[in-house]
Amino acid sequence: MNNQKGFTLIELMIVVAIIGVLAAIAVPQYQNYIAKAQVTRVLGEMGAIKTHVELCLIDGNECGFNVAETSLLGAAAGTYTGNGAAVQVALNHKPTVVIAPTTGSAVISGMFGTGAAAALSGKTIQWHRNTTSVAAAATSIPGSWACQTNITEVRFIPAGCTSPTLTAIAVLHP
Repeated sequence: MNNQKGFTLIELMIVVAIIGVLAAIAVPQYQNYIAKAQVTRVLGEMGAIKTHVELCLIDGNECGFNVAETSLLGAAAGTYTGNGAAVQVALNHKPTVVIAPTTGSAVISGMFGTGAAAALSGKTIQWHRNTTSVAAAATSIPGSWACQTNITEVRFIPAGCTSPTLTAIAVLHP
């Protein structure tokens, strides 16, 4: 009697085909998961800066804060403007922080660079502080923060970030 041990070629080809189909489904889903996680990470890192901005608006002496770099932002980001002074140097991997102490407006903005997922490269996400003036109260709560982005793929946008438009940063300079 001739006992056969091992797998036949057809059995191995079926296993390889099944693995190929599973990989074809799993890899794009994993890339989407990574992109969503990167957006959430940058939004959270920029959200931590909101406390410093509030301190700067309340007490003008607290405006010299330093923003941490992140590998996901592009090199074009990274200026800080508040009380008429640029504290941080441009061309680094930091978010842009613009504060207008006279109106209470502020924008914390970051543009995704090449370190982020390909679907996010060149896209911008930002926190925008609504003004404390009474005129702004009709459309938003004065002093509240809102997330804005130009990311077009809805699956990458965090739940609290619903606006598809961006606030012009240059308008906020005092």
